[in-house]
Amino acid sequence: MESTNAVTEQMGSMNLNDVHLNASIDKGNNLRVSTGFPDVQAHPPTDVLCVIDVSKSMGDSCNAINDGSTQYVELAYSLLDLVKHAVKMIANVLGDNDRLSVVVFTYYAKVHFDFMDMHEVGK
Repeated sequence: MESTNAVTEQMGSMNLNDVHLNASIDKGNNLRVSTGFPDVQAHPPTDVLCVIDVSKSMGDSCNAINDGSTQYVELAYSLLDLVKHAVKMIANVLGDNDRLSVVVFTYYAKVHFDFMDMHEVGK
């Protein structure tokens, strides 16, 4: 099968038997798909730079679209709250040999903190 070969090439040496795939249809007749991949054992040290807009507009509400229509759902979080959460998630998945730096900007950019090792203390 051609698509399986393409997936195998992209996954390299990962065994397809280690990949978990679940699919179901919910009460609203929506298809829900979840996947699971084994943890990567090792990767080369990586530097990640997050550049974050901290201007006034980032205080705006983070709304979600309800069922693909133009109705908006108020989530009580700002756009900056969402970005902060994303950066925390990035920091949590980085390994001991990885480094993270954050630059914030409004009109001008400022290094919030320079590259920091992402061991437990750095996180």
